[in-house]
Amino acid sequence: MEALALTLAKEERVHGIRTNIVAPGLTVTEMGKRLARGAMGVDDIHALDASSPFGRVSTPDDVAAVVTFLVSSANPTPTARGSRSTVAARGATLPMGRSGV
Repeated sequence: MEALALTLAKEERVHGIRTNIVAPGLTVTEMGKRLARGAMGVDDIHALDASSPFGRVSTPDDVAAVVTFLVSSANPTPTARGSRSTVAARGATLPMGRSGV
């Protein structure tokens, strides 16, 4: 996905098209709950809060906040650039995918 996003970013930036990747990891959804149960053996996804980088499992609202920021005019780098980009969401800094644009 990162290679595809980087290629699209390089090819489409002249047309003003933004390219970013959002890969939130474990999120409180039905699928996330099934994954927590099946792969990690926990019945309550929130039992994994303490082991999450920000002290809790992400919610769909967290993911939506990142996407909203990425597509907004408040985003100073419309396409991720540098070795790592970060996006602040709800007081946490979320590492975004690698790119070279």
